[in-house]
Amino acid sequence: MMEKPVVFISHIREEAVVARAFKEEIEQRFLGLTDVFVSSDEDSVPLGQNWLDRVTTGLRTAKAMLIVCSPVSRKDTRRFLHSCSKTGLEGTCNCYRANC
Repeated sequence: MMEKPVVFISHIREEAVVARAFKEEIEQRFLGLTDVFVSSDEDSVPLGQNWLDRVTTGLRTAKAMLIVCSPVSRKDTRRFLHSCSKTGLEGTCNCYRANC
């Protein structure tokens, strides 16, 4: 059996509810044929697990990334850039300030 492709949803803490809504919509529309990783979701990072390790694994295994971009998150892109550098993926992901 093939592994399900992973969609990684990147968001700031203040938009966890929005990220969860996207996760539920993707799971419903793709009929459970994909896994969705949301760092603030207990399904993605179970209690007791190392958060940074789980996020790094989620990023490395993701086939697609959805970035929740809003006026709130656009104010501070340093948090996203810091996340990329902490996971060791700064050379493999393009981190740009989006005009959304």
